[in-house]
Amino acid sequence: MKSLLFTAQLFLCTIVFAQETTKKNVEVDSTQTKEKVNTLKEVQIYGNKKQYLKVESDKTTVNVKDNPLLNSGSSLEAVKRLPGVITSPTGSITLNAKNVAIYIDGFPSSLSGTDLQNYLLTLPANAIEKVELIYNPGASFEANASGSVINIVTSTKRKK
Repeated sequence: MKSLLFTAQLFLCTIVFAQETTKKNVEVDSTQTKEKVNTLKEVQIYGNKKQYLKVESDKTTVNVKDNPLLNSGSSLEAVKRLPGVITSPTGSITLNAKNVAIYIDGFPSSLSGTDLQNYLLTLPANAIEKVELIYNPGASFEANASGSVINIVTSTKRKK
């Protein structure tokens, strides 16, 4: 019984002394500086975000001319960096695991394989304005059994 009373008394003492607060005398200097409140007028931010990638229902257009990641080096390196484009060591180019017909300035290219890669290696990437990745080409393109088209639009179009 004594131990129970001792424990209860110890418990009550800790509760009473835990709630005790000490007051400190703090004197405030009368020469204290006052805070200055500055209100700012509304802030307007202007800027133009360059759009490098434009996704439409049937095609994706990549702006190579203004994109610093794509416009350096050869055009083959720029085409390799496009989304969904894979080049094999044999020279074939695929778009989303489909064989591709390459168009240059809207006209079908007769080059394929290593000849096409050699042509793209000699063409600088800053000569390309944009690349259109067409997943399901319409009637304006020749019938292709596999289905995908990459249209490389150069900044200086060929004369007809």
